[in-house]
Amino acid sequence: YEAVKYKRFKTYIMDYIDFVPELKDVEWVYYMDIDILLGAPLVPFIQELESKYNIQPPDLDESAVSAPSKLYFFKNMEYARRSFYANSGFFIAHRESSRECLTIWRNRMNKRPTEKFDQASINSIVRRTLDGLNN
Repeated sequence: YEAVKYKRFKTYIMDYIDFVPELKDVEWVYYMDIDILLGAPLVPFIQELESKYNIQPPDLDESAVSAPSKLYFFKNMEYARRSFYANSGFFIAHRESSRECLTIWRNRMNKRPTEKFDQASINSIVRRTLDGLNN
């Protein structure tokens, strides 16, 4: 399953923006696979997501308890009958707080090189999280 090898690259997105000086002020990354199609203006779509899912920067105050790592995924319409099946082709990540999640996702893909889709790895993590288990 050659395609999954390349899907790992999306989990390095924060490392990439660290190397590009012009992106030093980027706080959020809205990642979309190349085959995602939007049929409406992008800015209102992003504003709606931010409002609906209360997407806000984590409290990174040094005196605060460390905020949990977080990625925002959305339900895959192809599997709408399931209770949750994340579409890994579109996600929202915070520059600082999402790094751990991206690493866990990449490690899961590395441990399962024969899986056909990267969604299997992210959904495995989601199921374990919902069940209250560690990565």
